[in-house]
Amino acid sequence: QQVFQGLDVFGANIKAHFNQEGNLTAVNGTYVPGINLNISPTISETQAMERAMQSVGSESDATPINSQLLLFRENLVKGTPGANRLAWQVVVSNGRDVKQMVFVDAQA
Repeated sequence: QQVFQGLDVFGANIKAHFNQEGNLTAVNGTYVPGINLNISPTISETQAMERAMQSVGSESDATPINSQLLLFRENLVKGTPGANRLAWQVVVSNGRDVKQMVFVDAQA
């Protein structure tokens, strides 16, 4: 797991694969280079949870079940350039049929 100034970088991890003899056979994953970011949030964890709930909607009877401050690289999954953002990752669930991971900009 890549870490920047103590915060996880979402989706950035390297995996090493070994055979039964313990020999390294492959390495793959994602690394975010050149991170330069202020890691002081201007949005509190409580505010982030409120915003996450607004995005999910009240009809689902879901509530935030956990949150984490992390670094989020825009377009990482697409493999194209993107900005680094400080974000709250909030997981919202009703314990049955709703479970969503919502990212809230921590500096907006």
